[in-house]
Amino acid sequence: MGNWTGLAYKIPRSYLDKCKDRSDLKQSGIYYFYEKKENDEDEVYIGQAGIRKNGEGVLYRIG
Repeated sequence: MGNWTGLAYKIPRSYLDKCKDRSDLKQSGIYYFYEKKENDEDEVYIGQAGIRKNGEGVLYRIG
C-alpha cells in the first residue's frame, strides 16, 4: 500500500465508552460495523468520519 501510515483498531461496541479519552480516535478515519443477521449471514457497513468543528472524529461518529 505504498506510503499508507494508518492504524487499525478492533473495538467491540461494548468498549466504546472506555475509549472516550483516546486522542487517536478523535481524528479522521473510516470504520466498519459487522453484524450477524438472523439468517446467519454476515453484513458489514463501512463509513467515514472527518474531524468536526467540535474537534471530534471517528469516535464521535460511531459512539
